[in-house]
Amino acid sequence: MKDNTLYGPIAHLYESFSDATDHIKVEIRTIFNLAGDIHGKSVLDLACGYGLFSREYRNRGASKVIGVDISENMIAIAKSKSQQYGDDIEFIPPSPFTMYRWSREQYQTAIQKAGFKQFKWQKPMLLESDIEAHPLGFWDDYQRNCLDTALVCQI
Repeated sequence: MKDNTLYGPIAHLYESFSDATDHIKVEIRTIFNLAGDIHGKSVLDLACGYGLFSREYRNRGASKVIGVDISENMIAIAKSKSQQYGDDIEFIPPSPFTMYRWSREQYQTAIQKAGFKQFKWQKPMLLESDIEAHPLGFWDDYQRNCLDTALVCQI
């Protein structure tokens, strides 16, 4: 499968610019607030990138973590970091048989077919302290244009 044209060429730079901004703290807090207690559970991290959240799931007690991403370059970086940290996370490269570029509607259809009855898309949760720590308007564009951080599902 041809590497994703958006992330393949920048994979080696992604960590340095994505983790350098304040939004990453908000996204981490949002994801783990939604995930709740993951100790002893298995986690599938879709669109895992270079494995930031995968490693955080493992560090927070997940018994098994599998990361999947469409970018072969991101998976290579994630595997390298996993070896470096010795965290035994399995990272799976894209395959035409396992990876699909679905739209949101297709994700929702797949989730419904899997038996989940309730789901909602979650935007990052900003705290008042996040907003107060920066000049007026700092978060405005981010809040208007941020991607949904997580899909919250219930059976």
